[in-house]
Amino acid sequence: MAKMKMSSSGGSFQDPAIGTYAALCVRVIDLGTQENEYEGKKSQRRQLMLGFELHGEAVDTNGCGYMVGDDGKIDPKKPFMVSAWLTASFHEEATLRKFMESWRGQPYSDEQISEFENEGFDWGLMLGVPCMVQMAPNKNGKIKIKNLTKLHKNIDKPVMVNKPIVLMLDEFEQEAFDALPQGIRDIIGKSPEFKGMNGMAIDKAMAEVAPASNEPPFDDEIPF
Repeated sequence: MAKMKMSSSGGSFQDPAIGTYAALCVRVIDLGTQENEYEGKKSQRRQLMLGFELHGEAVDTNGCGYMVGDDGKIDPKKPFMVSAWLTASFHEEATLRKFMESWRGQPYSDEQISEFENEGFDWGLMLGVPCMVQMAPNKNGKIKIKNLTKLHKNIDKPVMVNKPIVLMLDEFEQEAFDALPQGIRDIIGKSPEFKGMNGMAIDKAMAEVAPASNEPPFDDEIPF
C-alpha cells in the first residue's frame, strides 16, 4: 500500500475580497504570442499582462487590499498582487483599450492610436501609476480584475511595496525576465518571439507555440 492522507484546504493561499481598491501598476509583461481556446475555437494572439498591487480598504465593500500575515494580522507590507491577461491590441473593442481609456478617464484620439501603431506605446510609463481596481467574480466564480478607473481624488497615492517590472520581448532585458516568477517565465518561453530570440526561426516557432492557460499561475497627470 502507498496511502497518504490528503488535505482539501487551500493552505496559506489568500485571494482578495470583492471590491474596488486603490492600486499601483507594478508589472507590465509582454507574454508573446500564446494559443488560447474560447468556446471551442483556438486562436494565437500576442498577450500582455498588467499587474497591480492593492492597497487599503475597498471603497465599496469591507474588503482589504492587504494579506494576513503569519501572526494573523493584516500586513500593509503584503499587498495583494493581481493581474489581467489581455490581448495586446488597441482595437476599439479590445478589453485592453477599454481598460486603458477607463483608467485615464478619456478615450484615445485617432491620432494617438495611429501613433501607437506606428511608433509603439511606451509601457514603461505605466509603472507606479495609481488607479482603482475593481475585483469581481468571473464566469467561473474566481475573483478577477473587472475594471480599472482613475484613482479617486480623495485617496492619496499608495506607496509602492513590490519592485516594478516591465518586460517587452522586442526590447528584451534579461534582468527583468529573471525577476519574474518561474511560471511566468515558462509561459513566455513557449512564445515564438522568445524562441526566435534564442535561435529558432519565427515561422517554425509559430508552428510550435504551446497552449497557455487563460488564468495566471500580477498629481492628477496620467502619462498615457
